[in-house]
Amino acid sequence: MISFFKNKFLFTLVFFLMILIDSYVKIYLELGFVRYFTKLPITVLLILYYLYNNSELLRLKRVFMLIALSLFLLGDFFFIKEEQVMFFSLAMACFILAKVFYILNFSNKRDFKLGKLLPLLSLSLVYGYLVMYFILPNLNTFYIPVLIYCFVELMVLIFAFLRQGNVDRKSFIFVFVGVIIAFFSDAITAIDTFNSPNFFYENSALMLLYGLSQYLIVIGVTEAVKLKNEDVIDARFL
Repeated sequence: MISFFKNKFLFTLVFFLMILIDSYVKIYLELGFVRYFTKLPITVLLILYYLYNNSELLRLKRVFMLIALSLFLLGDFFFIKEEQVMFFSLAMACFILAKVFYILNFSNKRDFKLGKLLPLLSLSLVYGYLVMYFILPNLNTFYIPVLIYCFVELMVLIFAFLRQGNVDRKSFIFVFVGVIIAFFSDAITAIDTFNSPNFFYENSALMLLYGLSQYLIVIGVTEAVKLKNEDVIDARFL
């Protein structure tokens, strides 16, 4: 068991194979309960991989990450029955809380310049506006929850960006790219849920993007090497 989770290549192979299996079940099988055995193990694999491989020095950081992944697991459980409003609402609440704990894990005490964030904030706000433009007329009672979700997701992006200079280049890129992919995944989910444009193979695209984003974030966090004070200046050129 330990050797499997220590072997990143084998773990990656099994992880994405599970995503393909779950995508097939979701698209081609009408037995919804089967997804409890195909979707949930995907996040369980990530939790176990993190447990066996995390190198974070602060115990609180590990707790935040484990809580985040556990909330994603719970959200996945509810999201399997997303067609029911109550389960969809519970799933959204779990995902929002999970992202809050991602923020807590990504946070650091280093100062930053607002000017560095302006390009990222501008692009994110424009992108968020375009998504909201498509789904706003159909939000109804989900207007406030969706706004909260968007705000929290923006904070995740900002704090993932602010890891730059605090961790090594590889960890920063993995986590930041994972968060950006999550942006696209959540946007497609929102449009699919509230506007139903019937994207080609949207179900498989959603599962792949969601799984890839979580994979990159977990791998990035587990392989993080905290930079020493004398390395911070050089990190500005990452």
